[in-house]
Amino acid sequence: MKRSSFWGVRLFIPLLLASTAAFAQAERPFALFIRTQEPTTKAGSEVNIWVTLENTSPHEIGILKSAPELNYSVEMRDLSGKAVPDTEYGRKLKAAETVGISTSSVIIPLKPNEIIEDQITVSKLYEMAQPGKYMVRVLRVIPPDLGTGAVSSNTITVVVTP
Repeated sequence: MKRSSFWGVRLFIPLLLASTAAFAQAERPFALFIRTQEPTTKAGSEVNIWVTLENTSPHEIGILKSAPELNYSVEMRDLSGKAVPDTEYGRKLKAAETVGISTSSVIIPLKPNEIIEDQITVSKLYEMAQPGKYMVRVLRVIPPDLGTGAVSSNTITVVVTP
């Protein structure tokens, strides 16, 4: 009798884990992917990333779209994991001074599997004058009508040369 309950538990645990993973995935109404066309650039050059937001839910969702640096939180770290210093503009975005930045916003309806793309100039947000490797990812808060938490993108590496 103990042996059959052992097999029942062994079969139940993978099913539980699979359903939990599927449920967690279903809770995220969208996915984020980032890329750069120039993974290596010279110090002092403009560094851009492209953010793709894909509706991964089974229904249409509304995504607020304004200035990309207001829609997403950009994280940048050096290879040791240390946060890269913000530029003056980057500091203003993170502070209460953000009120001084004006932009228009619109809600974009996205059907399942549809995407929108944005470009963010990360060198406008972070001090990237020093040669080195920088790891970048973006996050976006899930709107309250779609859930809670935030969605994180993949991480890319940008190399700055002298």
